[in-house]
Amino acid sequence: MSDSNPKTVKEKSTQETWENIVAIFKLKHGLNVRAVWFTGLSSRIHKNRLSKLRNSQQASQLISILKDLPSQKIKELRTFAAINQEQATAAFRMTLVGNITIPVGIMALAHQLLPNGLGASIINFYNDDMVALSILILAAVLATIFIFLIGAYALVNLNQARDIRHLIDLHAAERGIYFGLEDMDDLSLN
Repeated sequence: MSDSNPKTVKEKSTQETWENIVAIFKLKHGLNVRAVWFTGLSSRIHKNRLSKLRNSQQASQLISILKDLPSQKIKELRTFAAINQEQATAAFRMTLVGNITIPVGIMALAHQLLPNGLGASIINFYNDDMVALSILILAAVLATIFIFLIGAYALVNLNQARDIRHLIDLHAAERGIYFGLEDMDDLSLN
């Protein structure tokens, strides 16, 4: 006996859709290095940041994924995006603590405890061996660059997590999909 119903295409799970969304936001698109390095300002400081976000290539790809999804799936993806942003925020904070706050704290403490301060103590220790002092200075410069790159990587991931959430929120708002208490028709404050 054959099935008379036509085969329906299996709808993607929320997890599969989420993975497609995350794949759009590649690391190379996340940080405008020229703006940060040459001006010291984030590319997000401009007054048209929302237009830039909505007109980006990643936004158009994301909207093409979201446009035909039912409201419930948008809400599920918004939850994924909120949790993703919270995780990225926590990771960014831990990266800053582990790679900046702790090393700077240790150096500040060492500077206070050493008789002539950290810099003078290092120079006095390597006074006769300029090669060793040069290697130490080079290692410090390389460590600083490494710490900057780790921080930049964490910041890019945080910015992309925030962009995904904001773009889903904007799309949902345009479709009249609301989250939380806003879904209630009557909110009585009596």
